[in-house]
Amino acid sequence: MAELDFRRARSNAVNITLDSDCKHSNLSLLDKNRVVSKTESKVSREVIVIANEGFSERKQYWEVEVGDRPYWELGVLTQDMRDKMKKEKFEKLPEGRYWSLQFSGGQYNCHGKSDKIASDDDKCPVVGIFLDWEDEMITFYNVELSCPIEFIHLEFQGKLYPFFNPGGDKQYLGVRPVNVSSPLTSL
Repeated sequence: MAELDFRRARSNAVNITLDSDCKHSNLSLLDKNRVVSKTESKVSREVIVIANEGFSERKQYWEVEVGDRPYWELGVLTQDMRDKMKKEKFEKLPEGRYWSLQFSGGQYNCHGKSDKIASDDDKCPVVGIFLDWEDEMITFYNVELSCPIEFIHLEFQGKLYPFFNPGGDKQYLGVRPVNVSSPLTSL
């Protein structure tokens, strides 16, 4: 059942591009889909890049290559939070609403959910993110295993933007294209 849910989620693939005007100054974009820290630095939550695309309805899915890096954070944030961060030049993470999956110290943590994540899977080189407005949920998938890592219920109306934090280890984090022949609506 988990693999079928994964395939169904993946059939809603969208293209994501990183916004060069909406990123922390310590980050460099290698192209429209890859980001890297300019210097090895202490991990900080506000060192992020935000996508050009925002979503407020239906279903969207995208994948991110995180490799074997020791820290990363992926998620979505509100348009209001995106606008504040852009205005304040990413100096601090403003109060606002965002939902994310973070990997640090060999453990997963979710922002937007209080439960601890129990996972034996400490190696997840590619994370799939499924934003489902119909079921009011964001689900994070281990793409190699075709199974969920965690999900978070969303109680929000408005536009959400994907964001990406590559950590401070000078390894790139990349949004990768997802090739799907047709949506799996009848499964």
